[in-house]
Amino acid sequence: MALDLTAASAPQLLFDQLQPDGVLVEILVNNAGYGVSGEFAQMPEQEILGQIQLNISPLTLLTKLFLAPMFERGSGKIMNVARAHNARPPPRARCVSIHGINSEGRGGTFAVAVQYPPVIR
Repeated sequence: MALDLTAASAPQLLFDQLQPDGVLVEILVNNAGYGVSGEFAQMPEQEILGQIQLNISPLTLLTKLFLAPMFERGSGKIMNVARAHNARPPPRARCVSIHGINSEGRGGTFAVAVQYPPVIR
């Protein structure tokens, strides 16, 4: 299924299209995103906003949408793939997010991870 994740409605559309078919998403991999190079002050605003829209909004909304069925089943895995040029969050910030998901889904088996792949040139 081809889907433009820069569209605000895309995460909900993806989730809704999988439901009638009975697709069980046990592992969600959020890997959409891109980076730009060059002087930030010289970048067109549309380029900056497009990058933010693709790198942040779908990841957050897809995680929210698919997490509820994972909680209902009592299991699930989420892998968020970060871009190598992104600053890594402090360890405590990451733990708070993972802790929040684990405490919401008490009694289940959940794995939430962030993968930082190496730069490939």
